[in-house]
Amino acid sequence: MNIQIIRISTGEWIIGDVEVNSGFTVRSPRVLVTGQNGQGMLVPYAPFANGDEVYFDDADVLHILKPAAGLADAYRQQLSGIVTATTAPIRETIRRNGLKMD
Repeated sequence: MNIQIIRISTGEWIIGDVEVNSGFTVRSPRVLVTGQNGQGMLVPYAPFANGDEVYFDDADVLHILKPAAGLADAYRQQLSGIVTATTAPIRETIRRNGLKMD
């Protein structure tokens, strides 16, 4: 998967599996939106469309960015439904308990 964030000419930020061809094909696109409590959410880009792939012309794409690790993890989790653990909390628990990691 080539998970990227793209900003399109309508102002939306979209995260998805991006393939660069004569334009940009985005599989499983999700729009980054801010909820009422200020927390970010990922919502399907075209929830009423048939299929889960969208194409953008070069002229429609303003920016392409690599997502932060936490955002990429949230995207993968939403697609798979599987919660993935990161190593940071495990390392902190081990350090806090005075154990060593080899």
